[in-house]
Amino acid sequence: MGQARGKAYLDANAGIPLDLEYWSQLLLSESSKKNLLGNASSIHDWGRRARRMVSEARENVARSLGAHPHDLTFVSSGTEANQCVIHTIFQELKPG
Repeated sequence: MGQARGKAYLDANAGIPLDLEYWSQLLLSESSKKNLLGNASSIHDWGRRARRMVSEARENVARSLGAHPHDLTFVSSGTEANQCVIHTIFQELKPG
């Protein structure tokens, strides 16, 4: 995240460059070298490989947060993340 004199720039609209540490992890991953294509929801070989990559990433993120992989949800945008939070709040407030 961009920072200047004690301020953090948060309006990047998905334009913040990925930290070099994370790029190196991605580039060093054997599965990422072989499989940069595939829809993780598909049942063909590329899809199954992509699903394994997402699963590995979920496990790594969960481990770094001290969470369980099944507790993580990956989303594609801030809007989708906001919608997930709002939906969860309403589900929790729902009577009965």
